[in-house]
Amino acid sequence: MAGIWRRPEHFRPGHDGKATTVIYVIIPFEQGKGFLSKLETLDISVCDVEAPAAYFVSFNGTTRKLSEAIGYGDDEGVGSGIVIPVSNYFGYASAELWEWLEIHQNGN
Repeated sequence: MAGIWRRPEHFRPGHDGKATTVIYVIIPFEQGKGFLSKLETLDISVCDVEAPAAYFVSFNGTTRKLSEAIGYGDDEGVGSGIVIPVSNYFGYASAELWEWLEIHQNGN
């Protein structure tokens, strides 16, 4: 049975209870015309290494807050997609991607 699972809003709190900077993967299912321009308006770091159909970003906030900031669930012309926090990663990719992940994994 398919369903939606949501992490608690307090996921990955900092020492003071506020959300810390986290690496996320954004996977658009249907990319609306306003998606890329919306990303440019947000206070996030977007990895400029091309990954087919996925965007690595560093964001100071929760999964839900990033999804809402993008406009998922609203009719803002950004399309639909999913935001996933990255806690581990492994694979083969360009040196630029590994460097970006290394720099941003600790909230830098």
